[in-house]
Amino acid sequence: MTQISLEKCKWCNGSGRDYSISPNCPCMDCESTGFKYGKVAKEEYDRQHEEEMEKAERAYIQSMREIGKRVTCWELAELVRWIHPRHIDFSEGNLVERIKNFGVYTLQEIPIEKISRGDYEIFEEDIQKYASMSLETYPPIILGDVFGDKYDNVDGNHRVESHVLRGESVILAFVPDYETRIEDCEEEEEEEMEEFECLI
Repeated sequence: MTQISLEKCKWCNGSGRDYSISPNCPCMDCESTGFKYGKVAKEEYDRQHEEEMEKAERAYIQSMREIGKRVTCWELAELVRWIHPRHIDFSEGNLVERIKNFGVYTLQEIPIEKISRGDYEIFEEDIQKYASMSLETYPPIILGDVFGDKYDNVDGNHRVESHVLRGESVILAFVPDYETRIEDCEEEEEEEMEEFECLI
């Protein structure tokens, strides 16, 4: 396989602009990409960048799969941003705000029968996406309050359904430490969050 050079354009010094004419004038030598070999090099750069991001994502999620791991709500908010790159995926249903109802969570194995199901719209293609993944790379789900004898599933409905499809009876889940409930997360002071971090 031919290695594509990512050498920067010498004419524009990698800026993609021809400043000898105007700051807004695109560099014709590199097709406004900043790379010596133009769009071909830009596509290779984007491919490598996406590959590195996927690697980082896998490593990050793997680091969050240690049973007994305790994390703050802020760390979980970061996790859902990795899992749901589209803003709408976590803005609908006030996902981050619901996570911040509690200061600290602990990773546990939870029986699926103890988790509320059918409360949200489910998409078959998302179930199949998770069902095709190795269990070792599954992001843990996030649970909230208990209603009756079942946990509210804050984030992970498709992961639960894909576990059911696989015939699994338990799933990794971050469960709130209920004594760290935050009554009004918008007014929570930074020093109080530092107090939660001391519990980890």
